[in-house]
Amino acid sequence: MKGTVVAELYRIGDLIGQGGMASVYEAEHLTLGIPVALKILHGEATEEVRERFAREAHAASRLAHPNVVRVLDYGATESFQFIAMELLDGEPLATWLWRQTEPPPLSDVRDIIVQVTEAIAAAHAAGVVHRDLKPENVFLVREGDGRRVAKVVDFGLAFIEGLGVDVTLTQPGTIAGTPYYMSPEQCRSLRVGPPADVYALGCMLTELLQLEPPFDGATPAEIMSRQMFAPAPPIARPSGAEAMPARLERLRLDALAKSESSRPQSAAEFRDRLARAFEEELTR
Repeated sequence: MKGTVVAELYRIGDLIGQGGMASVYEAEHLTLGIPVALKILHGEATEEVRERFAREAHAASRLAHPNVVRVLDYGATESFQFIAMELLDGEPLATWLWRQTEPPPLSDVRDIIVQVTEAIAAAHAAGVVHRDLKPENVFLVREGDGRRVAKVVDFGLAFIEGLGVDVTLTQPGTIAGTPYYMSPEQCRSLRVGPPADVYALGCMLTELLQLEPPFDGATPAEIMSRQMFAPAPPIARPSGAEAMPARLERLRLDALAKSESSRPQSAAEFRDRLARAFEEELTR
């Protein structure tokens, strides 16, 4: 599609990413002369996939936050739907984690998980539950001053308060999400709220601390079974790694509670407890 002009506004450049549902291209906004990322939905997409695509645009557009990817435009041509977003220069958190040969310093853990939590707290305050929070959906960007910024992306499975639609989004008996980061209620294909995102934050915090999510298995079904029924194992850090603050481990285990009511009830509560946990580290 290189060279194609979309909606008389965006000239498509190089392909920068591709998935089963959509392709992402670098593009130029012809009026403003600025680079953007143009996400184009494949033409053969099902009705549910088209709904997810529209949901992604609506959810992210509600959020004006430095740790959430900025959506600039959403529209459709005769052939496809598209979302125009800020062009991010960096890499997914999943790629960054894959490169680590040992758990990163607690300063890096704090930097990343706090920013992701800030993004999800802003989403919850705006009536948005992400429902697919995972390292692949967090992008690490380097700003001009060298500062690392974490950006949450892909709100395609989000629940948006006030839309008046079924919050499970999928047909009965199906699931939506990624097993390594799915809450027990999500594994059961039940309606989910902010505590489901808190559970995913607990899974991501675990992975940042030990380079493995809390539960593994030979199949997605086995992983989901453990999410639903197995108690969260204690953190597994190599000998010689920085000692974790006790409050951080308590928060991690609380976030991974099987019952929604036993977890922090929102990302804002999780964020506040994170701050206290890391204050313990700084004052030791």
